[in-house]
Amino acid sequence: MESLLLKAKSNTQVLIFLLSLFVITRILLYFAGFLGMNLFPNYQIPPDYTVVQGHDFTSSQLSIQTDISQLKKPSFEDLRKFDSVWYLGIAENGYDTYNINESHPSANWVFFPLYPLLVFLVESISKYDATVVGSVLSNLFLLVSLFYFYGICLKRGLKQEHAQVAVLLLLIFPTAIFYAVPYTESLFLMLSLMTVYYAMQKRYFLAFLFGGLSAVTRNLGFVNLFFVVGTLLIEHRLYRFKWKDTKYLGYAIISALPLAGYLLYMKWLTGDMLAPITEQSINWYRKTVAPFSNYIHFIQKPYFSGNGGWENGLLAFIIANAVLVIFAAFLIMRWKDIRRNAHEWLFFAYGLLLMLIPFASAEFLQSIPRYVMVAFPFYIYFADVLKNNKALQMFYFMMFFLLHIVYAICYFNGYFFVV
Repeated sequence: MESLLLKAKSNTQVLIFLLSLFVITRILLYFAGFLGMNLFPNYQIPPDYTVVQGHDFTSSQLSIQTDISQLKKPSFEDLRKFDSVWYLGIAENGYDTYNINESHPSANWVFFPLYPLLVFLVESISKYDATVVGSVLSNLFLLVSLFYFYGICLKRGLKQEHAQVAVLLLLIFPTAIFYAVPYTESLFLMLSLMTVYYAMQKRYFLAFLFGGLSAVTRNLGFVNLFFVVGTLLIEHRLYRFKWKDTKYLGYAIISALPLAGYLLYMKWLTGDMLAPITEQSINWYRKTVAPFSNYIHFIQKPYFSGNGGWENGLLAFIIANAVLVIFAAFLIMRWKDIRRNAHEWLFFAYGLLLMLIPFASAEFLQSIPRYVMVAFPFYIYFADVLKNNKALQMFYFMMFFLLHIVYAICYFNGYFFVV
């Protein structure tokens, strides 16, 4: 009885901790947006200036509202920017009906269907519009993610204090604003964590199910299925296939159904089953390149703002290196522990794929900070590698939180590079 009470008390403390962090970071995030909207100019709207005449000087000053009642207040519409416009547009109006072989503007086929479908379903049964529904869902998905992430941290052997460090780092990652707006990041993170969590528990049907759903959320969803299959091979040696293992084949087939359904729908709608991929190079200026060619390009020719303002090379490079360094440090420091542990190799390869594949998706570093934020093994490795180095740990926290606020302010003010 006493052990049950202690466990219940511990679970309550975890619940309070995660809820508190979630609420506090939401408040700080939106408060940063509020200050940013009222202190700094919008990227796409020319600011107003006033001429101030002093006793012995004249200066031009940015016009800032002095009356508190007249300040701009963030609304849900302020969250509807960039890719969220496309996702919510799909939820409201469906996919574009062009034929892919005919000349057409940028089509929304490149945006995978699960997130807009969920927004559509909730919007249909509620009185709120897609922007409100999408924003609320994204935050709810993040909240659920925190519990699964914390559970994985403990399963990985982290102490509670180190698991809490990992959770905090996830919440203040520079691009964490995208967990709070109508984007797929929080849904993909949640499904990825659920896939890994249930695979670690050997509940393979659920692992395959959530992995399959992640595959129609982001194109990286196949990496989650890779983790499930890898876990099965390690645990059950499926390379020695037996009839009793047929159920796993059934689970795999079920996991493929969502993506197969989406691609067949694309074939019917556009004439091309692979329209989501083909359209990337036709109208979205993205193509597969050699891994890290964009990274090397920056080293060879550093730049601050590029790609028509849609990229800040310096910030993307800093964030990418901050993540890469932790993966490299973990591999070096824990080499003796992982070299003969198949599960460790699988988890490392899984995190590495989530992080590295985006580096082969475009010629520039655009969106890299947002893409790598869902590579959650990074946060676990960070808490492990730096658990005895408080100074470096604090450096990461301070740098990430500073960039976190910068990205939040710039998102609310419409700066293109945050995408």
